[in-house]
Amino acid sequence: MAIAPVPLSKPAEPNAGDPPARRDRIVVTGLMAVCFLFNIEGTIVAVAIPRISDELGLSSVESALLASLYYIGMTLALAPVSVLASRYCVKRMLLASLAVFTAGAVVGWLAESVPVLLAARVLQGIGGGGMAGMAYGSVGVWFEPKRVGWAYGLVNSSIGAGMLLGAPLGGTIVALSGWPTLFSITAFAALAGMAACAI
Repeated sequence: MAIAPVPLSKPAEPNAGDPPARRDRIVVTGLMAVCFLFNIEGTIVAVAIPRISDELGLSSVESALLASLYYIGMTLALAPVSVLASRYCVKRMLLASLAVFTAGAVVGWLAESVPVLLAARVLQGIGGGGMAGMAYGSVGVWFEPKRVGWAYGLVNSSIGAGMLLGAPLGGTIVALSGWPTLFSITAFAALAGMAACAI
């Protein structure tokens, strides 16, 4: 009877002191970008409303909608995306949410009328709602248990940075190059995050 060869040594398991692998660094960078984006997007456009109003002639109701539709879209998307993630997997739903967010950003970038701009904010909100749930929840799925704390720490720091930097970044960008640039920057950033998370 043949005897199966016994391996001389067992592959070493990663421990908490090991440096993160290249893939882990790329993925956590993508998740940080995603969390930064969905947090910054709530305030980065709000500071541009006076400039947008001057150029497109927003009414007071339209100004209020422009500020709130993003959050309305997020709220509407959170529960359905979570249900779909349990069926189709977290990664697919995160990438789909990023695609919707990017589409909204591109529509906002090219918008020349108020209805189109408002529709763009709804799309961004729907994508942002999916991004919010899937990016944070995917940490426990994509990283080994001994890397989860490291990943959560970095992701949480990007959430705080997004909340802190949205208004000053938005004001600076609008002053330098106009409000459409806000949408173009977030579109390209979302594409970069999508590429990193697709690995």
